[in-house]
Amino acid sequence: MARRPLTQRDGQAAGRRTVARECRNLTIEGLRGFSAAAVICYHVHNMAIKGEYFHPNHSPIVNSLVRSLGRFGVLMFFMISGYLIVQSLVKYDSIPRFLKHRVWRIYPVFTPLHLIMFTLGPWQGYEWMGALKHSLPQYALQFFSNLLLLPGIFRLPIAQRNAWSLSYEFAFYVISCLLFFAATRRAHRGWRLLSLGTGLAASVGVLRYHPIAAYFLIGVALFLTGNATASHRAARRVPGFAGLLFLALAFFTYAQGWLLASLILSLPFFFTVVHQTGWLARFLQTRPLLGLGTISYSLYLIHPFVLDAARAVVRSLAPRLPSDALALALFAILGVGGAIVAATILYRSVEVGFTSRLRRRKRPAPNGRRGRVGGPRAGMEGDQWR
Repeated sequence: MARRPLTQRDGQAAGRRTVARECRNLTIEGLRGFSAAAVICYHVHNMAIKGEYFHPNHSPIVNSLVRSLGRFGVLMFFMISGYLIVQSLVKYDSIPRFLKHRVWRIYPVFTPLHLIMFTLGPWQGYEWMGALKHSLPQYALQFFSNLLLLPGIFRLPIAQRNAWSLSYEFAFYVISCLLFFAATRRAHRGWRLLSLGTGLAASVGVLRYHPIAAYFLIGVALFLTGNATASHRAARRVPGFAGLLFLALAFFTYAQGWLLASLILSLPFFFTVVHQTGWLARFLQTRPLLGLGTISYSLYLIHPFVLDAARAVVRSLAPRLPSDALALALFAILGVGGAIVAATILYRSVEVGFTSRLRRRKRPAPNGRRGRVGGPRAGMEGDQWR
């Protein structure tokens, strides 16, 4: 089939894609992939223990490190969000537009999985959800509390266990909006003071009961001081190994329970990520990590479903497998490989396809024709989630 001739619109679309690629921080993109991989390693390890393919008593050090790695992977997502969400809020310069963008970013992927959980969970007796089939009011209460991402920040039963971090994310969005409103001069001073007081009170409350939320502040601090730190003479003399060193130290101190030390050490680590400098930045810009970074949000949400299915397959094959090591290897290959495939499909069909089509329908072009709106990765922050 002959290809159609290129038009001016094709050239404009190609230009937008080029600008979007140039605006994206590839090191942050790779860190998202690295963080997602850390979380998946933890869940593979945890499900392997439940499936009795791995025995933690045989390797207590490995068991402790992998558990800490999974949680620290989420904390690196928090650092990324602290940096990019404030950047996004400043770019939009509009709280309604910002919140609409975040809803479009999170819910198209989250909602189908939420519906699956609340369709199958109660009738298959999945943990606490089994009791919901006997009480419609409780079903409705838990359905909407999970849909609004309340479990996590609040001590409520959670259906998608890894969605606790989305609750932290939305709390951060709300607090950021309150402080942004207080910083602008578009409203009456009394409203701004009320917004400032509410935002500060909410911040103190969240940090009091959820100290790990302080990792958002790493990204916020580096965004707010970006120009000053980047232009400082010392910043241009950072050794190549600094990013790797401070990442290792931040992780080690977190694993030891030294939260304040980990926060302090995370600042220079994330500095090298933001400014794309050193050996760590080059590692994070490798093709596999960039690929995982692209699909990281879908991968983060879908992988527990795929791992659970892979565990069921391996459980049925276990009597015919000669060793636990082979069962563990088969589970890891099926689970991780299947999760990447499922996340890629979800990313292309929902994050890009479905969301972009809806945005095109909602936002007509200025000349009256429906214009092409960039996919969910376009824009200043590149939608480099959580």
